[in-house]
Amino acid sequence: MVDHRPAAAGVLQPLMVAAGGRHWRIHCAQDDTALLAFAEGREPFPFGLLLWESAVALADELANALADPFGKTDAESPDGPRVLEIGCGVGLAGLAAAHHGGQVTMTDHDALSIDTARMNAAANGIDGVTFIEANWSHWHTPSDSGAGDTGRSTRYDLVIGADVIYDQTVHDDVLGVIAATLAPGGLALLADPCRHHQPEFIERARAAGFSVATSFRPVADLRRPGKTVDIALIFLRRTVRSGD
Repeated sequence: MVDHRPAAAGVLQPLMVAAGGRHWRIHCAQDDTALLAFAEGREPFPFGLLLWESAVALADELANALADPFGKTDAESPDGPRVLEIGCGVGLAGLAAAHHGGQVTMTDHDALSIDTARMNAAANGIDGVTFIEANWSHWHTPSDSGAGDTGRSTRYDLVIGADVIYDQTVHDDVLGVIAATLAPGGLALLADPCRHHQPEFIERARAAGFSVATSFRPVADLRRPGKTVDIALIFLRRTVRSGD
């Protein structure tokens, strides 16, 4: 029998999470010691095997964003809005988007995360999601077939990401991916735990021609029972220009 478990299965444990209007069984790394032992000698470090509070906040917001249409775009399909998740990790936010009717493509630069997100989709009865390994700094817009960019770039009504602006060095790459993939009139929705360089990302986004709005959502701390984490939700809209 073929073993379809991800290579990281030994450090993954199921965690029950309420987010996005339902309960989820999410396999993720929960023991820091086991994760460190597994990660020894691996590049990149598998941070994506952890479940982050930002993903919970994003999943909760997606229940609203996809239930209340954010504007018709040229890319939108009759089967539902096209959604691209960048840096999917274990997949919670993308699964929530699919649960609420999105046609979801999940991407991550780490094959371990892609395998784990695929396993979590199966564990929660979510079908029809496309999984693609992709790197922000060498981005090729995924095609509907998942085989890479084979012609006209696919545009998405909604681009999402949880904890993807963790370092200043990735800000331009993240904005570049959003600019390359977001349909005119579309929305990018990012979640971040209010890191100190978040204002710089917002400034860069505005300088790149995006309109930006923010809101804040407290969510339960996944590692410290009884505590909460304030998550910033960052809404970026691509300006519609003649010829887009």
